[in-house]
Amino acid sequence: MLYAALTLYNAAPTMTNNLIAGWNYPVQIVGGFPQYTPAYSGNDFGGNQHLAVAVNGTLTGGTWQNYGGYLHAAVGQVVVPSLVTLTVAAGSVVKFEQGAYLTVQGQAVLNASGTLTNPITFTSIKDDTVGGDSNGDGGASTPAPGDWLYLNAQASGNAVLPDGRLNLDYATVRYGGGGGYDVIVQGAASVNHSTIALSGLYGLYVSAGSNPSSTVAVSNTLISNNC
Repeated sequence: MLYAALTLYNAAPTMTNNLIAGWNYPVQIVGGFPQYTPAYSGNDFGGNQHLAVAVNGTLTGGTWQNYGGYLHAAVGQVVVPSLVTLTVAAGSVVKFEQGAYLTVQGQAVLNASGTLTNPITFTSIKDDTVGGDSNGDGGASTPAPGDWLYLNAQASGNAVLPDGRLNLDYATVRYGGGGGYDVIVQGAASVNHSTIALSGLYGLYVSAGSNPSSTVAVSNTLISNNC
């Protein structure tokens, strides 16, 4: 099956009343998300394998959410670059293809702050319990530990510059750990009211960052069922 009908790089076309079928994904955004996102209206994307928009490459500042009502799935390497802050909207579901991961570089921030009634979930593309049957196989596949790789906050490499920062609140990270861990913190992090579970090996890995002022705080969090 062909990969994506429309591939976008730092582009945000208007997409109106289109029928796209027979592809792996209807749309793939390979750079510039979420600043560059199509304006969707009246399209039919139902005839494709994945009922989602694929995202990979280098992100911009802004908010990760379901633009046009379509779930956005991480494919391959997804990077929050230095000096950028990315926010994941409360209630969002972010799914990952096999081998996919999200890296927060030094001096960058990922804010994933849900609420008790609108939590955020990072999970496998095979997980139909949230966000629906995104891989379009009618439930033939089931999620498993290690389906995708990890969330990673990286050190800056400089004792003066801020390390990468990961903020999780009312968030669930599950079925990752294909690289060993669900969540890797080599910089700074705050994890509160969250769940880290069903990793391929370990749940949370923490190492010292480059900046001595970086802190890691974990509270009110469930870390369980990691293989």
